[in-house]
Amino acid sequence: MTNSKNNNKEKIIHVFENWYEQERHMFRSLYTYFHEHPELAFQERKTSDRLIELLREFGFSITSDLGKTGFVGENKNGDGPSLMYRSEMDGLPLTERNDVPFASRARAKNLKGIETGVMHACGHDLHMTIMLGIARFLSLNTNLWKGSFYCLGQPAEEIGSGARAMIKDGLFNRIGDIDYLLAIHLLPTLASGELGIKQGAVMPGVRNLRIVFFGKGAHAGEPYYGKNPVVIAAKAILKYREMIAALPKDNNGEAALISVGSIHSGNVFNIVPDKAVLELSVRAFSDDILDRVINKIRYLSIEEAKNAGLSDDMMPEVVVSANIRTEVTVNDPELTTILHKYISEVIKKDNVKLIEPLMIGDDFCQYSKANENIKSSMVFLGVTEAEKIRQYRKQKKQIPFLLESDFLPDFEKSFYFGVKTMVYSICNLLIT
Repeated sequence: MTNSKNNNKEKIIHVFENWYEQERHMFRSLYTYFHEHPELAFQERKTSDRLIELLREFGFSITSDLGKTGFVGENKNGDGPSLMYRSEMDGLPLTERNDVPFASRARAKNLKGIETGVMHACGHDLHMTIMLGIARFLSLNTNLWKGSFYCLGQPAEEIGSGARAMIKDGLFNRIGDIDYLLAIHLLPTLASGELGIKQGAVMPGVRNLRIVFFGKGAHAGEPYYGKNPVVIAAKAILKYREMIAALPKDNNGEAALISVGSIHSGNVFNIVPDKAVLELSVRAFSDDILDRVINKIRYLSIEEAKNAGLSDDMMPEVVVSANIRTEVTVNDPELTTILHKYISEVIKKDNVKLIEPLMIGDDFCQYSKANENIKSSMVFLGVTEAEKIRQYRKQKKQIPFLLESDFLPDFEKSFYFGVKTMVYSICNLLIT
């Protein structure tokens, strides 16, 4: 039995290495195309069309119009288990600062109708290219696996809405039962060639809040005749931070996290405005803590408005978005243990890292919540050159992270290890 397993391992790796040398340049071109042409959430029509075109060339049948621009590609290869690999497609409303020939110059209107730059600053360009690499390899090497393999192209992950939109459009009714669900997420604090593994809760639930603070406008030269909502909002933000610091910490040293992403108020420098709009995210690993923090935010916001002398009809409005939200991402322990084993068989064991929970959010968990029979797990792929990490740490500089305008993964090594570890794991999960 051991010899059979070793022979299968050597066969998969040998076939992969030959395939990679022959086709890697094609995937470099695809990556630069996706990077240069990002599209915002629920606007990913050209991206979706390109992915569908390629998957059809690889022999996949397509189920489209799921969640507006989402789709599933299916490759059925006899009887056996079913496995779906998910990749997000959307970019971010961010203007790229990287000086590379394939830098994005795309512009589009965001959810508020404001024109903005667009960038793949969360690595969805690499996610899509890895998914295509996996699909291509499996379509050419059907002797290495049995069952059904699905590629899921998901829209609108960046606003936490895409997975729910696909499920609402009948994803599982249209494709049937799925045994396994896999995905990769980039992690710039790991070196390219390293992968991160975590059983159980790995990413928090995220809630997005919009808080409107009211005030009384006045001349900037006589502000005491008014009530400045910017000052009220600023004081409330400081109270939020004090509240978070006082919460009991979990095993990761983090009970919850509040991040203010947007403050908008006024139009000119010399008028005290009468309204300030604050947008923020709350992150935690339990619904109970999320609810407690949100209720406390409401209380503190009203308290600051009352301290400013505002009447009851001018209390802040706190709205929790029903659509832009994610739940806690939990990696199935059994599947994650198996993935750890398979990944450790094809890369150095020292390069497989047991990571701590992260405070970044993702809607990957929605699929297993909608279908509790699915075993799901997300693996974290290192994408920063090891030497760059050493230099950043030596200079005490921060490594460019996700959602930053200068984020750019080390494509060659990241693509190689991402595809290699996934095709080896998938071939073993869909074993012949």
